[in-house]
Amino acid sequence: MKIFAWISGILLSLLIVLAALYFGKSVSGTTRSGSPALGNYPPLATVEFDDFSQLQILKMDEGRLVDGNPTPPKTGLFSVQSSGSSTSSYSNRFQIETKEVNGEITARTYSNTHAPSGLFLLVKAPFLKGALKKSFYNGQLDDHAFGKSGVFNVEFIKSPSTEMQSGRLDIPPMCLQLADGKGGWHTPIGPIQEDKALDDLAVVAFPVWPASEKTPEFRAIIPGEQPETFTLPNPFHRIAVGTTAPKSLPQTHREKDFALTLRSATIHSLPELGEVVTIDYEFESHLPQTGLRFPAREAVFTEYPTLRNQLGQWTPVGHFEIAAGDYEGGFLISADSRDFEVAFSIERSTAYPRALGDVIALGTAKVEADRTTIKMLSSEKHLGLKRLTLSPIGKAYHSATTRIEAEFEWKSKKARASAIGSLQYDNAALYLFFASETFSRGQVNLGSGGSGWRGETSTMELHQPWVR
Repeated sequence: MKIFAWISGILLSLLIVLAALYFGKSVSGTTRSGSPALGNYPPLATVEFDDFSQLQILKMDEGRLVDGNPTPPKTGLFSVQSSGSSTSSYSNRFQIETKEVNGEITARTYSNTHAPSGLFLLVKAPFLKGALKKSFYNGQLDDHAFGKSGVFNVEFIKSPSTEMQSGRLDIPPMCLQLADGKGGWHTPIGPIQEDKALDDLAVVAFPVWPASEKTPEFRAIIPGEQPETFTLPNPFHRIAVGTTAPKSLPQTHREKDFALTLRSATIHSLPELGEVVTIDYEFESHLPQTGLRFPAREAVFTEYPTLRNQLGQWTPVGHFEIAAGDYEGGFLISADSRDFEVAFSIERSTAYPRALGDVIALGTAKVEADRTTIKMLSSEKHLGLKRLTLSPIGKAYHSATTRIEAEFEWKSKKARASAIGSLQYDNAALYLFFASETFSRGQVNLGSGGSGWRGETSTMELHQPWVR
């Protein structure tokens, strides 16, 4: 009897494990509760067109939009899950990260580099299923189906609403616009659907939007139908707050290595897009260009700026048709926040002359009379530099450059990791200081194949313009 009871206990345990495994298994397109994994929200608004088709607004987010649950659910002590993610990038600057658990999609996260502070809306409609991969993008009609292959195929258009009524076939399945507060409309980036999506969901993103409006007005347009307007409560409502007192232009910012002058800013009103600011600025540096590749490398330079308005919205540069045939880089701004700051990022390349006191000295060396041998004179042992090798100048390299290989060696991986704190050797830039000079000269180009890990030894390559 005791043996029988013990066997029954084992059978009962097995049944519990099997049940846990069975109920932990995900069902295609649904969560464990049986509800859809994506688009599972009560509608914020439902728009009905004259042909009786409907468009539902399911979710509104700021900065990005998450649809579904990106955190894998717990399915039981004995169940086994496999999870993963993939990211798709598109020519309209959308990125979609897809999360999967046991082969089923559980979440999608939508972001857009041209709408880092934008308003994102998740929409649902039957006509989105299998729809043409077309979208609106900064006054352009964009074929984002080619986004991942790098093909650039766009058409500048004046009026998205007119195009939706034109009867042409190669247009997006819908256009969702937002009132700008001045009698005009913002056209978003989108709609966007993941390449392999077979559902009826899509996302649009407004790079700028009137965040001070408590109930912003929208209008939805589908091909061949009249626009339908509706309003939504604004969960991100805020009032514009001045950060600094506006200053007249031009303005100049000077440092010892450069001067940056913001000369002028011009506001253009583009129909069904909003207001676009174009700026004129000049960046000057007295430091010489270096490098033998084309174009020559600037020692200090600036990337194209970004704008930040009083509502805290960041706007990167876009490409707009300001006038017929006139294409310029510009920035969308919101009608309820016309004061803005221009933010420049100043970068220093490996051609920038570094002060000897600002770098970590690995050691000193001398090039022998044969111009091919480097003799180490001193070395900080704990930093790992073992030897420097100067290769002969050959056909593969320009006659004014030389190839140097730096070899590092440590007693252990732990010693390597702690040698220079958080700095990673594989990402370090090497600089050479000649004779008793206190500033580096020339440009360092890291080689493509010289980095690696062999036990406790790693090497780096750099091409150094040889200064005679």
